[in-house]
Amino acid sequence: MPLEFEILQRQTDTGPSELRVDPTLWFAGGTVVFAAPVDISSGSADLIHFKVHRDILCMHSPIFQDMFSVPTPAQNEEMDGVPFVLLPDNGPDVQSFLRFIYIPTYEPRGLFEADYALKMAGALKLAMKYEAVEFAKHILDHLKEMWPADIKSWDRRYAVIKEAFDKEINEAWEAGFTGEPDDPMPEFINLRPDTVIAMIWGARCEDLAEFRSVLAIAYYDLACHPLRFTDALHEYLSTRDLQRVIRGRQNSLDKLLELIKIDSASAGMVTHRAATNVRCNDADCKIGRDIFWNHFWSGLCRSSDYVEFLADAKRRMETTRDGPKSCWSCACGIKAALEYARSELFSLLSELYLDM
Repeated sequence: MPLEFEILQRQTDTGPSELRVDPTLWFAGGTVVFAAPVDISSGSADLIHFKVHRDILCMHSPIFQDMFSVPTPAQNEEMDGVPFVLLPDNGPDVQSFLRFIYIPTYEPRGLFEADYALKMAGALKLAMKYEAVEFAKHILDHLKEMWPADIKSWDRRYAVIKEAFDKEINEAWEAGFTGEPDDPMPEFINLRPDTVIAMIWGARCEDLAEFRSVLAIAYYDLACHPLRFTDALHEYLSTRDLQRVIRGRQNSLDKLLELIKIDSASAGMVTHRAATNVRCNDADCKIGRDIFWNHFWSGLCRSSDYVEFLADAKRRMETTRDGPKSCWSCACGIKAALEYARSELFSLLSELYLDM
């Protein structure tokens, strides 16, 4: 994940030196200097530094309060005239966490950038570790915007992503994109699985009940992508994660088949708890229903995003103009069945992806 820093030129007792600092978190009146590894996974000795205020940290975190309540031995290291503390946490996580504390309106830039989710997840992980409860809830609210637990918010998110994706594709066409095999379609970052993988790896806060819904929707989001063996997949996801994605996808399909049933005894009408099973023997209506359901089942075989697939199926039922069509009563029943199945399926994602 890219780390934002500047080089600070300093004069020390041993001569001039350079220090990596976050300029937004290096305060002249700061009372403690935190340092954290630039990339903890690589084992690099490079550090990023933050000069912040003990009182502010103690106000929000009982862990910091306990840390600073212990008398500081005289021989402890100082930097810039204040105590120096080397944190065991990853530098980018510390940076995001401290920015949430100091900047009330802070939000990592780029909702559609892969490191957005990783910054959010890293900050959430430290907010939980240092028991900064109000910030954990604030960060969780941002993650819920990306992976909301209610279907209306999910639809709004999908609309925003689709609009941005369409814009990028149009720009690609204008720039000379041909669609030929040797000219592959450009990848839109938020439709790549890297974003979801980063968040799943970065947070690991299943002990926070509210996070479970975010995690379940993220697993579903990942299951909607063709899973290829990528560096991100190998580096970030555990065996348990992959099992949840694969089993969750199968569970979702099984649940969808359970929710949408064709009753041959009632001439192809859908039966489900939300719609009355009306028998219709109109010949054209039956042909129209057969055509629709043939397309439905063949399309389902090729789909991995079952929630959006059901929305598409409902739209097709509403916009069909040519050829035999279902009668108004049957069409309303089918649309009601699809909408019911979609809402029910989405509401059960936590159960389908996590309870195993």
